[in-house]
Amino acid sequence: MNTGIQDGMALAGFLVTALHSRDSKVLDQYTATRRPIAEGVISLADRLTRVATVRRSLTQLRNILIRLLSRSLRFRTKLALRLAGLAAEGDPRRVPFRRRVPP
Repeated sequence: MNTGIQDGMALAGFLVTALHSRDSKVLDQYTATRRPIAEGVISLADRLTRVATVRRSLTQLRNILIRLLSRSLRFRTKLALRLAGLAAEGDPRRVPFRRRVPP
């Protein structure tokens, strides 16, 4: 849902730019900008589904690993941002904010 809202806002911006510049090629940039973000969210959701549906013999190991990873604020934040489509792997410019944790 977040990706859809972001797509709508991004498209509105590209439409305004295209209308003001009278250049429809601006709209090609919309696809180039938004498609990798949507693909990343879908890919991550697919991987998480695979982790959630592992064989019964691996569930105990999976649960231990998830408990360990969930202790990391950095991991939880990165996962949440990527699922929301707000951060792309390997691109620190896509992180819109950094959460400060009080000491």
